[in-house]
Amino acid sequence: MQFEKRTSIRQVSFFRDKQDESYTPLRVSIRGGTNHQDLKELYSLDVEEATGWVNINLANISSSGRPPRVFLLQLAVLSNHHGGRDTHVRQLKLFSTRE
Repeated sequence: MQFEKRTSIRQVSFFRDKQDESYTPLRVSIRGGTNHQDLKELYSLDVEEATGWVNINLANISSSGRPPRVFLLQLAVLSNHHGGRDTHVRQLKLFSTRE
């Protein structure tokens, strides 16, 4: 996702369903930066095979205790359950701070 101005991202949430079987994300990476060339991994996690929301709190990941400020945010699915090649993310929500 690209933003017109530098934006603080407090939380990333996405919905997945185990009925998607091999399309269900297993390993996810959240990356941020100013453009595609300087993306840095902000957070990564392994997601259990279940149905529901995955909430990733980015508010306190830096040493300053502030959420990352980015022009570009990327949700990268690195692998799926059961070795799937494609992925299904049913809904994605981004939460920002008020500026």
